[in-house]
Amino acid sequence: MFVCQDCGIKYTVEEARKLMVEVGDESVTPVVVTPAPKVEAPVANNGVSLENYLTNARRAFKNGDFEEAERYFNKAEEFSPNCLEAVVYSTLSKAKRTLSVNDIDSRTAVFNVLINSIDEIKTSFSPAQRDFYKDFLIKLTVDLRMLFGSQYVYKRWYDANKKCYMNNSIATVTLFLKTYDAMIRVINHVMKEDRQYYIYSISEYLSVPLLNLAPDAAKKIIRQNNSFYANKLKNQFWEENKERRASIEEKTIAHLTKMGELDKEIKQNKETQELNRLNNKLKELKDEFAALGLFKIKEKKEIKAQIDALETVDIPAAKKAYEEAARNNLKEKERLNGIVRQLERSLDDIPVTEAKVIIK
Repeated sequence: MFVCQDCGIKYTVEEARKLMVEVGDESVTPVVVTPAPKVEAPVANNGVSLENYLTNARRAFKNGDFEEAERYFNKAEEFSPNCLEAVVYSTLSKAKRTLSVNDIDSRTAVFNVLINSIDEIKTSFSPAQRDFYKDFLIKLTVDLRMLFGSQYVYKRWYDANKKCYMNNSIATVTLFLKTYDAMIRVINHVMKEDRQYYIYSISEYLSVPLLNLAPDAAKKIIRQNNSFYANKLKNQFWEENKERRASIEEKTIAHLTKMGELDKEIKQNKETQELNRLNNKLKELKDEFAALGLFKIKEKKEIKAQIDALETVDIPAAKKAYEEAARNNLKEKERLNGIVRQLERSLDDIPVTEAKVIIK
C-alpha cells in the first residue's frame, strides 16, 4: 500500500500508478483518475477519497484496531458530514476503546455520544433508501451485539481482608442497555415507514448478551420487547401470506380429523372394551375394600385376592392384547401427531426462516 504523507489515505499499487507521472516529463499531463463513487446513501457523492477513508476504517474496525478505525471514520466524517456510517462508527470505535480503560466517567460520555448518533438514524431515515438502511442497520446490529458481549474493565473495592465487596460493573451494563434502547427507538421509527421483516428481529438479536448481564427488571422488559416484535412479524407475514396459512391450517385439521377416526376405531376394538371392563371392575373392588369395616377380615381377604388376580394376571394380559390390536392405529396416530406439531410450529418458524429475518 502507498500512504499519502499529507492526509494518510492508503492506495494500492495500481491506484497509485494512476495518480503518478514521471518527474521531468513535461509532455505528460498529470491526470487524477476519479472512479465512480459507490452509492451508499446518505453518503455524499465525493469520489474516491471518502471511499478510501471508509475502506481503511472498515478494515481497521474488523481487525480490532479501534484507534485506527476511529481515526479514519473521523476523517470520513470531516470529508462528508452527512456520512451516516462515519458519524455512528467513529463513536462506536471510540466506545470499544473505552472498555479497556478503567474510567467510567469517560466511558459514559462516549456512550452518550454513541446513543445520540444512533438516534440521528431516525432523522436521516428515508424509505426511498430502504436497501441502504437495511444493510446498515443489520451491520450495526451485529457490531452492537459484539459490543454488548465484550469484556470490559471496571473498578473494584476491597476490604481489609483483600476481598472484593463491591464493583461498578453495572454502570457499564447500564450503558449497554441505554444503547439498546436507542436501537429500539430506531426500530419503532422505521416500522412506521418501512415494514421490512428484518426490522422485527433486531431486538432479539441484540438481547442475547444483555439477557446474561442485565438486572431482572431489565431482562423482563427485553423479553417483552422480543415477544412484541415476534408477534408483529408473525402478524405481518401471515397477513401477506393468507393462502399459505390457510393451506397449513387445512392440513392440520385434516390430520386431527384422521387422528380422531383412529381413536374411534381403537375404542371400538373388543380388546379395548375388555381392558376397560377389567379396569372398572378393579376400581369397584378397591372401593368395596375401602368401605369394609375394620373387623370384616374374611370379606377383605376375598376381595384382596380378586384385586391381586386382576392386577397381576387379568389386566396385564388384557393390556397386551389391547396393544397388539391397536398397534398399527397407535403408530399411525403418533406419526400424525408429529406432523400436526410440526405444522403448528411452522406458523411461528416460517416468518423467521422463510422471510429471512435472521441477522447473521
